[in-house]
Amino acid sequence: MNFNMIKFGGSVITSETCEGFFNEKNTYRLAKELLPHSRGCTLVHGTGLIGKPPAIRYGYLNDGIIPKSRSLLALKIRNELRQLNQRVVKTLLSASIPVIPFDNVHYFDESMSGLQYEGLRRSLIQTIENGFVPIFYGDLMPRSDGSFRVFSSDSIALILAKTLKPDKAIFLSDVKGVYSNQSYRSDDCKKKILTTLNAGNFNRIHKYPKDDKDVSGGMLKKATCALEISLYCKNCFIASGLNSGVLSKLLGGESVISTRVTRPREPR
Repeated sequence: MNFNMIKFGGSVITSETCEGFFNEKNTYRLAKELLPHSRGCTLVHGTGLIGKPPAIRYGYLNDGIIPKSRSLLALKIRNELRQLNQRVVKTLLSASIPVIPFDNVHYFDESMSGLQYEGLRRSLIQTIENGFVPIFYGDLMPRSDGSFRVFSSDSIALILAKTLKPDKAIFLSDVKGVYSNQSYRSDDCKKKILTTLNAGNFNRIHKYPKDDKDVSGGMLKKATCALEISLYCKNCFIASGLNSGVLSKLLGGESVISTRVTRPREPR
């Protein structure tokens, strides 16, 4: 059975123009595109306008850590992230996706580098083989010293890629792919999408000013994560989650404007 891992970026499921910032309409559209291909899929979603602004407002943008002395604040933010996940799950269920939310605290170890124990891998695979769609999300993870640390959805995607060795890993963002820092022509300010991203052209990634205000690192961190994930899957893409048909075409094996992330293979 082939496994696919899809990440709904925070910019895809949240919007300033939507009530409570949750972009239900776009999330539902993505769910409908996913439906014919949902068997074998695992989902991860970001936090967008729910998770990122508090990092700036409360001063944990750089280290991603909320100390024990501010644990009540951390719990309030964490509850908002959980509510976002519940809204995503509700929307997916309304589109007939048999989604099952997984609790990060009970699934990943405190170092946020792997599963708590090997048996959870078999449990996850069994869930997928039974026709369900597991979903994980960016979170604040409690630590043994009483503090909380940001657990980005990109980091979760990397752990899941190592665990599942998916056929396809798809990162859906608010752009069509990874943009080059070089223009089409010297007199053209438009940026070109890198159709292929690898270690050889990684230094050509266009850096967005807003990335410095993103607790999860923005596009540069996403691309770095995707480059590592490409070691564990056959195909890895960064593409638009706002343009209709992109997800369904990628899952169906069709060509679409996007960035394919590749790197020299090591044993899977």
